[in-house]
Amino acid sequence: MNSIFTYLISFLGSFLTIPIFKKIAFRFSILDLPSQRKMHQEAKALLGGAAVYFGFLCGIFSNQAYLPKILPLLASATLIFLVGLLDDIRGLGPQIRLVFQVVASAIIIFACDRINFLPVSAWGDVLEIVITFIWLVGITNAYNYLDGLDGLASMSLLIHSLFFCILLYGSKQYFLMIVLLSIGGATLGFIPYNIYRARIFLGDSGSTLLGFVLAATAVVGLGHKTI
Repeated sequence: MNSIFTYLISFLGSFLTIPIFKKIAFRFSILDLPSQRKMHQEAKALLGGAAVYFGFLCGIFSNQAYLPKILPLLASATLIFLVGLLDDIRGLGPQIRLVFQVVASAIIIFACDRINFLPVSAWGDVLEIVITFIWLVGITNAYNYLDGLDGLASMSLLIHSLFFCILLYGSKQYFLMIVLLSIGGATLGFIPYNIYRARIFLGDSGSTLLGFVLAATAVVGLGHKTI
């Protein structure tokens, strides 16, 4: 029942605020303008990611008991969202975005319990950290590139999060389930505004948020092991 409530409140938090963020985007010209490289013929609002983030927060904060375990992941996801939002508003260079993505990944690596997948040794630990950095930054940017067609990144997140939740339920890692239910519900609230005659886009803030949260939940915790 708690899972259903989390999904529902995240969905409503996103779905009901999309029109608000759309108006804000047009008011302050936070828009994706038409060009030769783009299919849309009119300006589209770029603050869909802000609505998804709000819905995500609604789901997270409705589960106070799990909040202490979720805080490091929430802090790093918030950093990813804010950097993406600045990129949508003002435009940031790829080097700046990469620096903050590395910082957010470092929070996951050093502040969270994460999966250890190499033999314990000095070289093994270093290689494990490097691979984890590449995974987190790589998936974050992969979702950004995936957001080229309406609904592609958001539908991908829904499918992946569903199967992740099944694995997490089996291993009793309920705090990570809450994270995925929150981002999944918030994403579902965004989809009706984006899959047919899109009225608003995720923007970098939304696409990188989806990718980072999914990548982070894959490396945090105990993986397939049962607690």
